[in-house]
Amino acid sequence: MITDPTLMNLFFVNLEGVRVLGVDDEPAIPEVHIELVRHLVGCSSCGVVARVQDRSAVRLIDLSMAGRKVSLVWNKRRFICLEPACDKGTWSEVDHRIAAPRLALTDRAGRWATYQVGEIRSFLPQKGFEHSPITSTTVVRPPLCRSWL
Repeated sequence: MITDPTLMNLFFVNLEGVRVLGVDDEPAIPEVHIELVRHLVGCSSCGVVARVQDRSAVRLIDLSMAGRKVSLVWNKRRFICLEPACDKGTWSEVDHRIAAPRLALTDRAGRWATYQVGEIRSFLPQKGFEHSPITSTTVVRPPLCRSWL
């Protein structure tokens, strides 16, 4: 079992500036809990140093590890601008290396899925299947049934 936080980060996440808080192996799908290393954050509108208002746990589908599904739980901070004259209000942390806002997949899981789709599309013509240019989807069309639409 890995207990050193630096080794856990290297093994599970491997992103600089990301801290692994822990690994919960109790649920059916293990959860790796992470957060960004805290730095001073300024308001993008007025530049005043922001304060952490609260946190939310964002659950993301990640790549399988050792043959098991894994969920990445990102403890995102929500910031608030302390300048009364600023209209920015609140905002959440964003790090596209982990995941784009409002997506359910981590960046690396999305890249892996995109690669797999490309592999399937290049493999199907070799096996007698076609790609339909009308719908931009792969149509399973066995060679003997070319009349299917």
